Amino acid sequence: MRLAGYASPLQAHPTPTGVGQHIQGMFRALQQRDDVLFSLVTPRGKHEEAQKIIASHPQSRVLPLPWPDRWLRVATTWTSLVNLDRWLDEADWVYAPVEQPVTTGRQLAVTVHDLYPFEPAILGIPTKEHAGLSWRRRMKRLLDRADLILVVSDFTKSRMLALLDVKNPARIVVLGNGGSEGFSPRPQPADEVVLRRFRLEESRYVLFPASLTQRKGGDLLLEVARSAHRQQAGLRFAVIGRRHDAELLDALKRLKDLVPELPVDLLGYVTKEELVALYRHAKAALFPSRYEGFGIPVVESLASGCPILITPQPALLEVAGGQAVVVESDATSVLTRLTADLPRPTTVDNGDPRTWAACADRLIQAMQ
Repeated sequence: MRLAGYASPLQAHPTPTGVGQHIQGMFRALQQRDDVLFSLVTPRGKHEEAQKIIASHPQSRVLPLPWPDRWLRVATTWTSLVNLDRWLDEADWVYAPVEQPVTTGRQLAVTVHDLYPFEPAILGIPTKEHAGLSWRRRMKRLLDRADLILVVSDFTKSRMLALLDVKNPARIVVLGNGGSEGFSPRPQPADEVVLRRFRLEESRYVLFPASLTQRKGGDLLLEVARSAHRQQAGLRFAVIGRRHDAELLDALKRLKDLVPELPVDLLGYVTKEELVALYRHAKAALFPSRYEGFGIPVVESLASGCPILITPQPALLEVAGGQAVVVESDATSVLTRLTADLPRPTTVDNGDPRTWAACADRLIQAMQ
């Protein structure tokens, strides 16, 4: 099969999150397949970024386009002025691993990660973040153009059918997400260096694998940390990421002005090797998201043998497969669970391998 991949922005960041992980994971898994001739379509000036993703396989190649990224994104997604076919050689399919209904006469597969912009108001999340005209136009074009609509969970599929006018539901295929590769519960000698770097002690910290945002439950994390300090629970809270809500950063600063010893550490972005070690030696991970289409941190945590506390959000329950600790969005109940003995998970028994190679298998099967 001849397959051309396109995503804008490409997100070749060395420590991608969420959608960026999906883009890199799927492109790399596809280009490793012997039954796929994979090309990565890139805008002007992004050739080196593309090579970072697909340089490891001789059959894969980069197809550079003559326009800059932002212009190309607008022209191919919102208009029919620029058709990608001119640069695709003999590609059978165009594959966009993010919501971009590009203009092409080839068969088109597009991934939808969640329907968050179309959901009714969600408790704790500002309504201004919900869908405006641009998102509605984007999804209409996607539904009109795509031969195959890929979603990352059964939950996302159900919300798509409930919220959008899908003419042919058979086009919707649950692809899933990877994320388990490289994560293991087996300690490594370098782990100690990572813990020292971040000044964390074995089993004395809770990992928050997301930025401080309302959607991810960052406000609850701050409440839990303050309660932990009051009760002298002896736990620190290590926050991964940098795309924090400004109001939550302000709230954290005010809390630290009142309580200088507040046990919250903002680690910023970390490498995958650091993240693996942080999961492996944490007391638990806390991921109280209010809305997810999937929830890659659940996969990472369970693959690392790290207990993870989640809210009863449908996609998180689906991905966890009964292996997570379910809590309500209440600081007292969360802290009670965190200070109790938490058995480490041994398997993810959900009948669905969480690797990018398995996701690539499902994609190729759906295209045939």
